[in-house]
Amino acid sequence: MCILTIDTSTKSGSLAIWCSSEETVDLIGDPSLTHGERLPNDIARLLELGKRNLADVEVFGVGIGPGSFTSLRVGIATVQALAVAQNRKVVPVPTLDAVAAARMIEKFPTVLLRSSDSDLVRRMRILVWMDGQRGHVFAGLYTVERTASGVTRPLCIDGPRVGSPTEVLDSLRGVLNNLHTRLTLEVTGSAAARDKDLLLARLTNVSADVYIACGESALAPVMARLVAIKQYTAVGPEELQPLYVRRPDAVLAREREKNSQKLAPKG
Repeated sequence: MCILTIDTSTKSGSLAIWCSSEETVDLIGDPSLTHGERLPNDIARLLELGKRNLADVEVFGVGIGPGSFTSLRVGIATVQALAVAQNRKVVPVPTLDAVAAARMIEKFPTVLLRSSDSDLVRRMRILVWMDGQRGHVFAGLYTVERTASGVTRPLCIDGPRVGSPTEVLDSLRGVLNNLHTRLTLEVTGSAAARDKDLLLARLTNVSADVYIACGESALAPVMARLVAIKQYTAVGPEELQPLYVRRPDAVLAREREKNSQKLAPKG
């Protein structure tokens, strides 16, 4: 199966073509350009690198968020246009799932899990900690699920959540306190290194082993892998919807203006 995936959740974004676990090509975008400016040329370059035509793509995948309202809309609209033109379906991939899967793949690179890794997988939990801008983070807690066929995939057990780092950790207190101390907690995402001190101070009492993963992975190739193992259901392009966990700025601005008018003195 030939899969083309697009992620616009980060400033640079990424694209990938997946035809098999041995035949994958990916491309990271230029962060100095907007997604709208770079995507047409990046798609053409990716197809050239992968020696494929758009007609070869059997299904598209796209990151649906959480993330920047504008960035997500550009990625989704681009994939919708491609899917309509090629009469193909699209697989929506939650961004936090892809971040968790990227860390999972770093720990267990092969799609089929080795029996010797079973105990490590059972003990592993992943806390995705992604920069949500404006002093916020997007977060989700994951376990690693092993299917009957031996394929590993991320399974969200709490989230997505949004708020300041302290607010999100407070909201996760109940589920984190229920974690067994023998579990290994891996924290990953674009805000993990930034908030390392806070995370270690708050999490070391809920797990014996807490690891803060620094650095970011290109998410499009990870999304392609999740599409390939049929983690999500393919839908028609018109059914694609972004996953927002924070209300748009325009709505918040209207509410602030409305509240200020209520508080203004009447004369």
